[in-house]
Amino acid sequence: MALNVVLVPQRQSPNGMALSWNSLEGVSAYQIFVAQRRMTPEEIEAAATLNGTDDCFVAKVGAEVSSIVDDITPQGEARHYGVAMIFDDGSVKAARFRAVPDGGAADSFHLSAVKMRMTTGSYRIKPPPAAAASTSARAIAAPPSTRAAAEDPLEARKRAQREARAKAAGEAPATAPETPPARAAPPPAPAPAPAEEDPVEARKRAQREARERAAAAAPAPAAPAARSAESREAPSSIASAEPPPQPATVPLSEPIDIRMQGATQTWDGLRIYWDREPRAAAYEIIASDHQIFGDELADALAGKADFTTAAAVAASVTCVLDNVTPRDSRGWYAVLVRHRDGKRAPHPFRVGDAATSGKTSGPFLNPNRTGEVRAEVEGLLADAREQWDRWKKEQDGGARREAKRMVGDALLIWPDYPAAKKLQAELT
Repeated sequence: MALNVVLVPQRQSPNGMALSWNSLEGVSAYQIFVAQRRMTPEEIEAAATLNGTDDCFVAKVGAEVSSIVDDITPQGEARHYGVAMIFDDGSVKAARFRAVPDGGAADSFHLSAVKMRMTTGSYRIKPPPAAAASTSARAIAAPPSTRAAAEDPLEARKRAQREARAKAAGEAPATAPETPPARAAPPPAPAPAPAEEDPVEARKRAQREARERAAAAAPAPAAPAARSAESREAPSSIASAEPPPQPATVPLSEPIDIRMQGATQTWDGLRIYWDREPRAAAYEIIASDHQIFGDELADALAGKADFTTAAAVAASVTCVLDNVTPRDSRGWYAVLVRHRDGKRAPHPFRVGDAATSGKTSGPFLNPNRTGEVRAEVEGLLADAREQWDRWKKEQDGGARREAKRMVGDALLIWPDYPAAKKLQAELT
């Protein structure tokens, strides 16, 4: 069975892309994959067996290594990264890891050292004992059947889409620095004459200038009317543009007893949704690969907990899409309501896919981490365009229905994706 390692797209940073993970008991070695393109599980399996191919550099490091730095990829080039754990019994499993631009530490292992010693077969920082070396050899020789579970039909369809994307999307934007669908950070402080004004600010500035010109030529009573028109228009645009303070900026004032809810990530992005609380100033969503209890909550909100995301959304939002938990992996979730005085309280919520929740849209839990989602959407759109061209050439009704279905799936994975909406309008 193919090696099911999740490859995460990133673009090389000036000081090297760093990958880090938590050490686990029973692991004898780690395998690091640096691929030039998105690869199928079968291709990853072949690269692991051959200790690397033309499309994928493979390195093996010892169990004591918990961080590596990619210093062999040229700056600015895109790569797909993955990490696998090799256990003492020979089984292989995908590892959870963090990819941090310029995030190397003093004890980080450099891939250039691995490349220089490719012929030695030893990639440990310390000289490995003979027992560990023999264990690593048994791990590599383990039969593929022990490495991954059987692929279900949905995964097979998604894999076929990834293969099509690899052939058709040579300049896919998935590996560029992630661009969120919505504003991901508080707007900068207002400048008197910005180089590039957004449309809302430009319209408001034009209105102010028009009012000033009108006030100079009109009687004094006309000015209050202009001010009232502005006051009716401005608050909604300003309120909707500014995100609430994020959890790390609001200290936890008192202990909270939270109870996390577990759920498996869905193909279209797990929906975390809740009913509105009238007194809420913001909602805080926590997503992790493990349960978090009361004494760990402060670290989770401060962004110091491993493999945990905590994000705040405005009081008008009642649903977010989980884009941080890998497909078919289990995550643990909690929702807190934050009041205007900064106090927090657990808030009831539900989870489900788009069909069961009825929530077709919503912001991403991490708007800065959209590369993998974008790659899936672009793959679906490439297949949809191919089916649409078939319909236009052959008038095949099945191709037209398939194109509409793929575009609909793309809009469930990334609601309001501009290219998907444009193609949807063309299909109708």
